[in-house]
Amino acid sequence: MAAQGKKTKEELAAENLGIPVEKLRELKAQTRAAKSRGKRPAGTAGAETKLAAWGPVEGQEELFACDTDQAAS
Repeated sequence: MAAQGKKTKEELAAENLGIPVEKLRELKAQTRAAKSRGKRPAGTAGAETKLAAWGPVEGQEELFACDTDQAAS
């Protein structure tokens, strides 16, 4: 319990739910982790634009060359 007998918001919420404060903290951490799953890491937005700004890369034609005559047969 907090100093001077005052309860924190977290303690009051746990009391209302009928669970210990430690369990409430664990549930909050699990909820935060579940919400953050699948989100794009910071700084990756617009990666295609950043790459395009570099301009053409030497040897790029060989890397992405496709022979349409062979692909059709």
